Amino acid sequence: MGLYRRIPLVFITLSMCFGIAVGHVLDVPLLPICIISFLSFLLFATSRNIWSIVTFCIAIFLLSLGHFEVKENQQYRIIQRLDSLDEQTVHYIGWVLDVYETAKGKKIRLKNINLEAQIPFNQSFIYDVYVRGIEGVNIGDTLSGIGEWLALEEKRNPGDFDFRMFYHRKNILGKIFQDKYGIPVVDSLSGISILRIIKNVRNDLNETFTAYIGKPYAGLMSALITGERSEVDPEIKEHFIATGVVHVLAVSGLHVGYVLLILMFATKLLRIPWGWDRLVIGIGLVLFCLITGGKSSVIRASLMAMLYLLAPVLNRPANIWNIIAASAFCLLMWNPYYLFDMGFQLSFTAVISIVFFYNYFNRVLPERFQVSKISNKMIKFFLGLFLVSLSAQIGTLPFTAVYFGKIPIIALIANIAIVPLIGILVCIGFVITLFGWIPYVGVVFGQAAYFFGKIIDVLAANFAAVDYGVVQTGYVPFHLLWVYGLCVIGFILIMDTSFRGKGFISILIGINLYLWFPLFQKPAIDVIFLDVGQGDAALIRFQNGRTMLIDAGQRNRYQDSGSEMIMPVLNYFNIKKLDWAVMSHPHSDHIGGFISVLESVKVDSIWDTHLEYGTWTYNYILELTNEKEIGYRKVKRGNTISIDRNSWVQILAPDTSFIQQETNVNNASIVMKIMHGQNSFLFNGDLEHEGDDFLLAFGSGLKADVLKVGHHGSITSTTKAFLNLVDPDWAVVSVGEKNKFSHPSPVVMKRLKECVSEIRRTDMHQAVWLKSDGEKIWEAEWK
Repeated sequence: MGLYRRIPLVFITLSMCFGIAVGHVLDVPLLPICIISFLSFLLFATSRNIWSIVTFCIAIFLLSLGHFEVKENQQYRIIQRLDSLDEQTVHYIGWVLDVYETAKGKKIRLKNINLEAQIPFNQSFIYDVYVRGIEGVNIGDTLSGIGEWLALEEKRNPGDFDFRMFYHRKNILGKIFQDKYGIPVVDSLSGISILRIIKNVRNDLNETFTAYIGKPYAGLMSALITGERSEVDPEIKEHFIATGVVHVLAVSGLHVGYVLLILMFATKLLRIPWGWDRLVIGIGLVLFCLITGGKSSVIRASLMAMLYLLAPVLNRPANIWNIIAASAFCLLMWNPYYLFDMGFQLSFTAVISIVFFYNYFNRVLPERFQVSKISNKMIKFFLGLFLVSLSAQIGTLPFTAVYFGKIPIIALIANIAIVPLIGILVCIGFVITLFGWIPYVGVVFGQAAYFFGKIIDVLAANFAAVDYGVVQTGYVPFHLLWVYGLCVIGFILIMDTSFRGKGFISILIGINLYLWFPLFQKPAIDVIFLDVGQGDAALIRFQNGRTMLIDAGQRNRYQDSGSEMIMPVLNYFNIKKLDWAVMSHPHSDHIGGFISVLESVKVDSIWDTHLEYGTWTYNYILELTNEKEIGYRKVKRGNTISIDRNSWVQILAPDTSFIQQETNVNNASIVMKIMHGQNSFLFNGDLEHEGDDFLLAFGSGLKADVLKVGHHGSITSTTKAFLNLVDPDWAVVSVGEKNKFSHPSPVVMKRLKECVSEIRRTDMHQAVWLKSDGEKIWEAEWK
């Protein structure tokens, strides 16, 4: 009871978060929720003991669950209906929320008034309209027109960022490409638009920074003051990410703290009475939230600041845990989807970790290392900054590993050097913002901003270049998060002599979980047919940890499958080396992506077919092979390569005598059968009818459980006789959506449906991830 009375809002907010999380995972009927909530409130009203607290928390949990279920079900129904309009012509009308310049025109963000196809949609949601040749559109105007509705794309491969889910949580549900023959109609706003005023203020500030500071550090200042990160130099941003200090580019508590100091100084200077000064500060913080785009981290910090300042006015003690909980509660009441927002999670985790661990370290560390006991101001400052950085890292490390696939160890040191300089830069930015209109002030402080921006950039670049400064984690299994949590709890308890025994027990449990959990998982190989559009690429991860990449998709002026699709997957699985890279045949839609792959990761051996090919792409890959001293092998029929005692690869084609008579490059494809125990996977590149007929001589040796369908399902591939001999249970067609070749052929698809029980297409199902334990094959869920 005593703990609840001290921090009631913590219990309430935790109950709310748990309810939202459960509602997100489970589909719970609303009627039982309502009945149990009513009974819980009844018990709360009639009880005066611990059960009153329990029942109240249960009621909050159930109400939060029910509220989220209603909101999610409403959005789900709208999304389903909108997705059914994919590629259909729609009439739209909406309020302009923002306008962005693109390479070919404008992207206009609209809040829906009415969207009409066969049926009208007048619900409140947001979509982007892409238009050309239109000027004079401003925030607050009404835009109407006709165009093609497109649903947001799902994740295509493991390791991809889920833009569809990201935008859906912001209530952005689709996009429209304006009909090129239709002219959108703009109804200009006659009154005042707060959003337009805020946008103009932001643009004016960004232009002021550009005028006084200049590139590339004007973009850095814009990110720090207005939250506009699009103008940050990509190289600077990359250095910040690699160094682990990218958080300073997200306007948050640090920036709100400086705004708060400026507002407090201004109210003292203007002699605003006590109490009323809080109102002025609150208005100032609200304006700052609006100017920076209303990001959750800014709102969190501003709410905390206001609640702390209002506590004495309301004659209440300012308990930091209640303040944190209250700010989270307000945000989640406004939008429960914030709970799944990366910015919300990192922001609150960081501040909770700082409050808890910083105080804990100051309590349990030897007295000479306690910040409050150090007399030297410089040592005190930098040690305090280090402990703040360490505290934040402890809490945010799991999120950093999960979201970014890396742990920036160098950030502990980089924060000490860079954060104080960022503070100076922020102060200079506010001086330019408030007093830049005074002659020479803007110029002088602009030069100072450039100077400090240059120092920060140089420091970040040098920290980013430190070897092993960043640990690549790739995909993080869920049990490792438990291991980390148990070890952190253990080390916390060990530092307190009265709990040292429990600390060791906690660490031992974590170590045992780390060692024993993998033993309960049956070993399996992974065969992942990647979605690279109109092309081929498949990644195989064998049981012994060795890896093979069969083809790597296209590389042209529109896409680079290697950097855009293959590398994110390799990073996701934390693959630093490929044991084998297989070029099935030298067409660019199969080998183009290898250029970026060879430039990015170590490759032990490249397999090639027996065919000379004179394209730049093929020749450049051979140059890279020689330059990087990669093993090069032309495989042929009859080669067998042992992977481990349970896995091997058998080469069925090419046959050197057959190739000499064949002019079709597709029929020179490497055909290989990967066998793992009793299971087998057949890859046949772009083999066509002639190649299929040549393979018929293998008879029952062609039998495979999984067939990678040849030539993207073209009419020239996958003959009936060939398919009968392979007799697969699974067939995977690697093909691009709406490709110009009209692949796959309806004839081939009909043939597959008659013979194969499980058919997957990368244009419909995205990446197809199959697993085999040597006895059975199953599909892994990765989205």
